[in-house]
Amino acid sequence: MNDIFTDEQLSIGKVLVVGSGHNLKVSQIKQLIRANKVRKIKWSGIYNDVDTFVLSVMHKAISALDIDDLIGADVYRVDGDDAVTTMLVIKTGGKCKAVNLDAKNVKNLHNACLTKQDIDRAKRHMVNAIESHNELSITLTKQKIKNGVTKKTNALNKVIQGYADAELAITLEKIKGLMSSTW
Repeated sequence: MNDIFTDEQLSIGKVLVVGSGHNLKVSQIKQLIRANKVRKIKWSGIYNDVDTFVLSVMHKAISALDIDDLIGADVYRVDGDDAVTTMLVIKTGGKCKAVNLDAKNVKNLHNACLTKQDIDRAKRHMVNAIESHNELSITLTKQKIKNGVTKKTNALNKVIQGYADAELAITLEKIKGLMSSTW
């Protein structure tokens, strides 16, 4: 990441996430939060575009935390020392989140989201392994082939129970903490 973006580029500052379907224009959001400037972050599809990167990280964090009200949300950059979200929270029924992102927070949030994805993938592979094991056991039994595989079923089930749950909890707490850096 350091070879793509500088710390200065990643020091986004105030970011506002507003749940989809809010039907508010940028000018209305700017007025509601008393900001100097509000700019919607749009997906460019360009690999080294900092806005696209930040948008991706924010959506991954929202998804990781399973914040239903903010899935598919609009993300904005906000300028203004006096900006506050009180009126926007009222207007959207609480379907918004204000986050302050410096370079360190962006990097940590990105890495935590990648860790969550890796844990989820490993857990899926563990479940797939159990399913494959069970299918093999059934096939061997049907084919009347000596089935020593079945003896391993309990051991495999014990391995998968709670697999990486502690690591997942720590990662989610990290994402939650980084997303709570509010303004």
